[in-house]
Amino acid sequence: MKRSAYSFDSHASVTVYAINFQRGDSCLYRAIRPDDYSDNWEWATKFEGVSDTTMGCQPG
Repeated sequence: MKRSAYSFDSHASVTVYAINFQRGDSCLYRAIRPDDYSDNWEWATKFEGVSDTTMGCQPG
């Protein structure tokens, strides 16, 4: 799924966070809320993982 999720449909009961690691120690997150979906997700080429926390990342 890494950098290939051009569409998604969340069935999670809680908000989760798509994570994108930057150079160094920085990272960005994008919230995925319950029942969110997208057929053409703008973060498709940035997506590297999912977490139940923001992992100390900045909003992106």
